[in-house]
Amino acid sequence: MPGDMPRLLRERLPSLLALATLCAVGPAAALHYLAGREAAFSAGTHFGLVALAAGTAGAAALALTVVGARRHDATTVLLGTTQRLTHTRARAASVAAASASPAILAR
Repeated sequence: MPGDMPRLLRERLPSLLALATLCAVGPAAALHYLAGREAAFSAGTHFGLVALAAGTAGAAALALTVVGARRHDATTVLLGTTQRLTHTRARAASVAAASASPAILAR
C-alpha cells in the first residue's frame, strides 16, 4: 500500500478526487460528531476565525484574478475581482459588528 502513494500523488485526477471528497465529507462529519455540543468562543476567537475565513476567501479571489489576467480571460478576472470586493465588504461589516459588540466594549 505505501508504494501506491507516489503514483497517487503523480496522477492528478485521483488526487483531486481525494481532495474533493475530503472537502465534501469533512464538514458533514464534523457536524455529525459535534452536533449537540455548545461551542463557546470568546469575542476575540470569533473575530480571529472570521478574519481567517475572510482572508482565505480574499486570497482565493486574488489568485483567481491573477490566473485570469495571466490567461487573458476577462470572465475569470471579473469573477475574482467581484469575489474580492464582496469579501472585503463582508470583512468590513464583520469588523464594524465586532467593534460595536457589547462584549468587546465591556473589556
